[in-house]
Amino acid sequence: TYLVYLRGREALHQRDVTRAIEYLDKAIGIDPKLAVAHADLGIALLIGDPGRANLDRAAQLIDTALELSPGLPRALAAKGLYLQQKRPPDNRGALKALYAALEAEPNMVDAINWLGNPSRALGEGEDPDERRIDAYESVLNGQLAAEARSIHVVTALATHDECHEPVADH
Repeated sequence: TYLVYLRGREALHQRDVTRAIEYLDKAIGIDPKLAVAHADLGIALLIGDPGRANLDRAAQLIDTALELSPGLPRALAAKGLYLQQKRPPDNRGALKALYAALEAEPNMVDAINWLGNPSRALGEGEDPDERRIDAYESVLNGQLAAEARSIHVVTALATHDECHEPVADH
């Protein structure tokens, strides 16, 4: 199930919406309780200029994701995207949902990107570009820290191996 979900998520990341919808629908068919698949399928349906049917289905999927996993950051971000896409948009509600997602997961780039439209529409809020830069820096710093830890472990193991090499018989 999770592999099918990940294929859908990757297709969504590549903006191959048709393939994303296919995989995410399949993941939900296999495991109807996989909340994040409901959220991502809702997002896939909202990409571009969604018609009424996609808006309605996305709302149902996002609600299901939040029922299955209340407070799920990806579902909160999806709700924020939905609220700014619906007709008429609910920009205050979108900001509230996106900030809730970011409170739980501060470096969620999609949520940061989706802050822009409702912030501009309301003429308020922080600059999403600044928040985006902070998130990218945080992710980069996390990757650098992980690499430094890996180097430290490899060095420690190499040093350990050198110190414990068997002594050759003379």
